[in-house]
Amino acid sequence: MNVKDIYTENREKPIVIALGFFDCVHIGHRKLISTAKTLADSLGAECDVFTFSEREGIFKKPNEIYSFRERQSLFKSIGIDNIIVATLDNKFADLRGVDFLDLLFNNFDVKGVVCGSDYRFGRRASCGIDELKKYTDSKKVKLVVEDFVLFHGEKVSTSMISDMLVNGDLETANKLLYEPYFISDVIVSDCKRGRTFGCPTANVRGRVGRIKLKSGVYATKCHVDGVEYPAVTNVGDKPTFDDYSYTVESFLIDFHGTIYGETVKVSFYKYLRPIRKFSDSAELKQQIMSDAESAKRLFYGEDKIEGDAND
Repeated sequence: MNVKDIYTENREKPIVIALGFFDCVHIGHRKLISTAKTLADSLGAECDVFTFSEREGIFKKPNEIYSFRERQSLFKSIGIDNIIVATLDNKFADLRGVDFLDLLFNNFDVKGVVCGSDYRFGRRASCGIDELKKYTDSKKVKLVVEDFVLFHGEKVSTSMISDMLVNGDLETANKLLYEPYFISDVIVSDCKRGRTFGCPTANVRGRVGRIKLKSGVYATKCHVDGVEYPAVTNVGDKPTFDDYSYTVESFLIDFHGTIYGETVKVSFYKYLRPIRKFSDSAELKQQIMSDAESAKRLFYGEDKIEGDAND
């Protein structure tokens, strides 16, 4: 899977392109991409998506669910052939709708287009499905417009899922995502307190602009070097040690070794309990061991979670 810049000519193979931001790849996005893949197969074309790699200036958005790198991994797992990207900056935002479409069609051999019924493009989002249909008809290119996916009568959206994650409704959010919510980042060296508990810790620093999960302790799985480990992850502060910075610290169960500098993917499955201040590190260690047993029961025992969101 390659990443191609919309401003660079890349006319190689015929493509069907799915248009959207795809900022968290939820079930509505997945439906749209599935339609694009089916159309691409029928036309003997590759299936590509158009998205933004970055937002700049006034277009920066707080509380993003995934980074571009994390979305790349999702696209790869879905089976997208290529990602066509642009930076959402003043230059791009000032494009007329027809100029944006000309960039796509002049630089790529577009055979089909798939988008949602609310898709907007062009300067001040002035263009919609009618303008897109007129353009694709003029190029004799097939356009497929997908209806919304609804959840409890409301359109599934990134903002809906973001609100769920921030407010602690992780399990519902996971049902709407392609896979359980995750953070992927480089493990940094912290206070190394986990060594005293007999559990190595994986600490990641949340990037600026990422949503902040509801503070608490979660049952998670940590993926390091292609191996999956059950884990317990503390999100938020550590009042037992008078540390009130927001951190993401995972205690890996049944893992022995050094992992600083490695990239870890922490997948969140269930909110276990709120954070509390313990009398000392010994009491905290006892609670972490109890949390670890709860996590193991969720993944392998009588409380087992029924499959992932993308099963």
